[in-house]
Amino acid sequence: MTDRVATDASKHPEGLAALRAVASPETATNEPDGARIAYAAPTESQVAIKDDLMNGVPEIAEFFGWPERRVYYEAEPERVAVTGIPLFRIGSRIHGFRTSCAAWLRSLEQKAVAG
Repeated sequence: MTDRVATDASKHPEGLAALRAVASPETATNEPDGARIAYAAPTESQVAIKDDLMNGVPEIAEFFGWPERRVYYEAEPERVAVTGIPLFRIGSRIHGFRTSCAAWLRSLEQKAVAG
C-alpha cells in the first residue's frame, strides 16, 4: 500500500516546494503533465497488516486445516452472525486476519474448558 500525492505547480506552488523537499529521486517521478508524484514507503503497521491478512479461501483453509468448501460455508453472513468467526468479504473475496482467527479459536477453547 502506498500513499500517492500529486501536486500541480500552477495550482499549489507551496505544495510542490514541500514535495520536492521530501521526495528523493528513488521515490519521485515527473509525470508528462508536469505533476510530481511521490510514493511514501509503507509504514510498519501497514506491513504488519499485510503479513497478518489471509487473502482468499486457500490461505484461510490452510490456516484452519479445513477444506475450502467449509471456508465458504463459515464465511456466509448468517453463519458469521452465529459463530462470530472473524472472516469478511471485500468484493467477492473472503479475508481474515491470522491474529483475529487465532484469538477466536482460543475463545472457543476457553468456552470448551470452562463448560
